[in-house]
Amino acid sequence: MTDALDGWISGRHNQCPGLYCSSTGRAADPYPPEQLATVRESTGGGNVRFLFCDAEGRVVHALTGYWTPESLMAEIAFAASLIASPADAPPLRAGRIRALESDHAAAGPRSGRAVAARLRALRDLPAGRPVGEVLREIEDDIYRKGAIG
Repeated sequence: MTDALDGWISGRHNQCPGLYCSSTGRAADPYPPEQLATVRESTGGGNVRFLFCDAEGRVVHALTGYWTPESLMAEIAFAASLIASPADAPPLRAGRIRALESDHAAAGPRSGRAVAARLRALRDLPAGRPVGEVLREIEDDIYRKGAIG
């Protein structure tokens, strides 16, 4: 699965640096491992967002929230397949949505937030849009919700 990481560049962007009190530049204190073990996949979607982009900086895939390393690697591999074959991206996304909807329906009430979060990310995907434009929209949304006043 590490082949999915070949040729990738990773970046970090603090959407609203003044939002939280600990804006000292100091790294946050690590969470205890026992607390991390209880964090469900997809939680933290307002704070953690992955935007996968092509070489031109257009968004090809997105994911929100915290994920296990295995799930995150699967999403990275999916994003890599979209970048490797741009012409196939729409049918690949549509197939992914159908498969997740089927899993979601089959699991019924047991279907978790993680499946719903993946579906939401795929359905709301700003595919083909410049990453800077998407980041400005996210910041505007934060202001509209009143997180920053």
